[in-house]
Amino acid sequence: MRHVAVLAGGVLGALARWWISAHLLPAARFPFSTLAINASGCFLLGFLFTYLREEAAPPGLRLGVTTGFLGAYTTFSTWQEGVAVLWRGGAPVSALVYLVGSLLAGVLLAGAGMGLAARLRTAAGAGRPGAAHPAAPAALGPAVRRRAPAGGTGHDGGDDVPGGPRGGGSA
Repeated sequence: MRHVAVLAGGVLGALARWWISAHLLPAARFPFSTLAINASGCFLLGFLFTYLREEAAPPGLRLGVTTGFLGAYTTFSTWQEGVAVLWRGGAPVSALVYLVGSLLAGVLLAGAGMGLAARLRTAAGAGRPGAAHPAAPAALGPAVRRRAPAGGTGHDGGDDVPGGPRGGGSA
């Protein structure tokens, strides 16, 4: 049933990306819609990956939301295409700002999402105080580093990792 969750999440994520691009942030000289979508997707992925750990949500739900919805919602290829269009269109400074700004925003917002989720889980009594979340860099602060999924790998055990222990799909 996990494949159905990924499929359903993917359809909804692709539709959400299209709707935001077409209605909320229509085409402009600078690809604001892709930047906003990818930045919000990084925050949501950081938050949900941390908040919806194995013991907090069924694997199908986590996989449908993270790999399905957010995998289709965010878009690496459209981001890179936007950089290339800006560069070839004679706006190399805008291309570099978009390239570097997207990377920084993604890392910082994913960390912010992880930190918020860790704080909420702690406040709800769902965390294990003192356990480090190895996937979180030390620079993101102790609130993020306190959480570790069962097994202490920093990952859920392979649902969305090729060759993972549960025969997962692609990330």
